[in-house]
Amino acid sequence: MSAHGDARFRDPLAALIAPKSVALVGASGDPRNLIASAALANLQAFGYAGAIYPVNPIRSQIDGIKCFPSIADLPEVPDAAVITVAAEQVPAALDELDAAGVAAATVVTAGVHPITPLRQLRILGAESLGVTNLLDHYVARAARNQRSPASTRPGSIALLAQSGAMSNLVFNRLQSAGGGVAVSVNTGSELDLTVWDIVAALANDERITCFAVIIEHIKNPGSFVSAAAKAFALRKPIVLLELGQSTRGKAAVRTHSGSIAGSYAVHQEAYRRAGVLTAEDIDELWRTALLFSHWGVASAPRADRRLGIITLSGGEAALLADRCEAAGLDLPPLDPATQKTLQTDYPESGRLNPLDPTTRILSDKDRMEGLLATVLGSNSFTDLLVSFPVYNELFAASRLPPALSALASIDARVLVATWPAPPLTDAQVAMVAEAGVPSIGTSVDSLRPIALHMRYGDLIASGPGSAIAVPEPPDAAVAPSADVTYEQAKAILAGAGFTFPASRPLMVAATGPEVARACADLDPPFVVKANLSSMVHKMAAGLVRLDQLSADSVIAAIRSLAAVSLEHGARVEQVIVEEQLQGHWELFFGARVDPEFGPVLSFGAGGAAAEETRDTALALLPLEDGDARALMSRTRVGRAIGLAYPMAARAVERRLEALAAWLCDRPASGGIGSVDVNPVLLWRDGRLLAVDARIEGSHR
Repeated sequence: MSAHGDARFRDPLAALIAPKSVALVGASGDPRNLIASAALANLQAFGYAGAIYPVNPIRSQIDGIKCFPSIADLPEVPDAAVITVAAEQVPAALDELDAAGVAAATVVTAGVHPITPLRQLRILGAESLGVTNLLDHYVARAARNQRSPASTRPGSIALLAQSGAMSNLVFNRLQSAGGGVAVSVNTGSELDLTVWDIVAALANDERITCFAVIIEHIKNPGSFVSAAAKAFALRKPIVLLELGQSTRGKAAVRTHSGSIAGSYAVHQEAYRRAGVLTAEDIDELWRTALLFSHWGVASAPRADRRLGIITLSGGEAALLADRCEAAGLDLPPLDPATQKTLQTDYPESGRLNPLDPTTRILSDKDRMEGLLATVLGSNSFTDLLVSFPVYNELFAASRLPPALSALASIDARVLVATWPAPPLTDAQVAMVAEAGVPSIGTSVDSLRPIALHMRYGDLIASGPGSAIAVPEPPDAAVAPSADVTYEQAKAILAGAGFTFPASRPLMVAATGPEVARACADLDPPFVVKANLSSMVHKMAAGLVRLDQLSADSVIAAIRSLAAVSLEHGARVEQVIVEEQLQGHWELFFGARVDPEFGPVLSFGAGGAAAEETRDTALALLPLEDGDARALMSRTRVGRAIGLAYPMAARAVERRLEALAAWLCDRPASGGIGSVDVNPVLLWRDGRLLAVDARIEGSHR
C-alpha cells in the first residue's frame, strides 16, 4: 500500500466527515443487502468526487468500481473507512485499518463489544449509519431510507444523534419543511467518538450556524462541557432533545433529594449552565434549529425584543395570546398612536396584539404594506409572526402574493405560519416556500421556537452560567454505608452549619421518670421520632408523633412507636424527643452526588408535601457569586421570600452557600451520597432551624 496521502497527517475528525478517499470494508453490490450496498450507492448518487475503494475478497468490481481483496491491497491509505462486515470480523478490520494509518472508521455493524485500544484510528459507532455531509457531497450513509439527492437541500444545520432512526426522522422532517442540513452524523453506541466530539469538530466550520442534537445519554460529561463552551463562544446554538427522560426519573435515588433531583433534572441544570437550549419534542427540535438558520443569532436579551403577531382570525388571536403566556412570550400592546391610525385607516381591524386585521386586508398590497408600516413603525417590533388561515389554491393565488411581497421587504425578523391540510393547502404552502419568507409550521408550533431564540439572546447578554466542574470518578472500592440515623445525620450536618431543635434521645424501654426528666429540659409541645437509618422515611412510615403536650403523652407516643413492626421484623429501639416549633416557611435543602456531574444542590418548598408540590430547583457545584440567589429565584417560595423579606432571603443564601462549600470540601470517595434536610423552618428575621434530616450513601 502506498503511503501517498497517508491519513496519519490528517485530523481524524476532518477525515471522518469530509475524507478525500474512503474504503468500504464489506461492500456489496447486491441491492438486497440493504446495509452493505447502501454506502456505495449513496456516495455515487450524491456525487462524491473522492476515491472509493470497495474491499470485498469475493468480488472483482461493484458497479464498475474495482474491488480489493483486503485493506493491505489498497493502492493508497484512505482517509476513512466504512465497515459493514459481520461483528466477529470487525476487530480484525479495525486492527488492519489502524496499522495502515487510516484516520477514522465508521462501524455500521451491530453487536460489536468494546474494543482494545488502537494506536490512532478514531471510531464512529458501532451501530452507526454513518455520515451525511451534503456540503461536501460525502454521503456514506449505510441506509437508503432518506430523500433522493434531487429533493435534498444542503443548509447550515448540523444534525447529530446517537439514534440512527431518530436522526433520519429529523433529517427528513426538516427537509420536508424546506430546511437545509449541512452535516448529519449518527454516533450509535459510541465505542469511541461521542456526539460532543463531533460538535467540537464541526463548530470550527463557518458554514455551520447551529446544531440539532438528539441524545439518550450524555456519555462523557467532560466532552459535553468542552464542546458546549466552544459552540457558545462561537455563537452557534445547540438545540438538544434528550430521550428517555421518564426512565431517568424512575432510576433516581429513592430519597426526597433523589426523587426531586433525578438525573434528567441534573442534566437540565447542566444544559442551562452550558448555554444549551432544550427542546420538548422532535418537531420542536428541528423547528427551533430551522428558525436559527432563518433568523441567525440575536444578541439582544428578551427584554429588548418586541414580538408582534398578526392573524386573520379572532379565535386564533385568542389562542395565540394564551399560548404565548404559556411559552413565556410577552406581547407588548400596540401604542396609542398605532391604535388611532388603525381606527382611522383600518376600521375593520382589531386594536390588540395579536392583531386581527381581517382577511379584507389581503386583497390590497398597498393596504397590506401600509398596515405593516403602521404596526412596525411606532411599535418598534423586532419580531413579527404572521399567520394565514387555510387556503385552497384559488384563495392562495388571489390573496397571498401581495402579503408575501410586503412581508419580504420589511426590516424585522419575520415568520410566516400556515395551517397545512394536504392536499387542500399544498399550493398555499408551496407559495410561502417560494416567496423566500421564513416559515417553520403553524402559528402555535412557532411560539416555543421563538421563545428559545429569545432565550439564547438572554444567554448571550448575561452569559450562560457559572462554569461546570466535572469531577473525577469516585473511588468505587469504598463501600457506602446506608445506616446513618437521624441523630448521626444531625451531627454530620452541623458541619454544614445546620442547627436543630433542642432534643433528648431515649430508649423505647425508658421509664416514666426518665421520660419526665427528658421532657423537663425541653419546652412543649414535643415531637417524638424514631431514631432509625436514613433509608427509612420516618414520616411516610408513620414513625413520627406530633403535638405531644406532656410527659405522659410522650410516654404513650413512645409505646406506640415501639409497637410498629418494620421490614424483616425489626423494631424501633430508640426515639428522639424534640421541641416542636413552627416557622413562617418550611423549606427543603437537599443534595446528591450525581455520577456524571458530581455534587448537586437542591432547594425549594419543604414539608410533607415537598415531593408533590415540586417547587424545587437545582444548581451544580461549586457555586459562584450570585448562584445561590439565582437558585432561589427559580422557585416560587424563593421568589416570594426575596421580594418581601430580604433579611430572610439573605439567610437562606448564606445557608445554601455553606452547604455547597461543605459538599465540595468532602472527598468524592468518602462522603455523601444524598442529603435531605426537610423541613427547614425559616422565620422572617432570618432564623433557620432544621427539623428533620436524612443522609444516604455516607462512606465509612
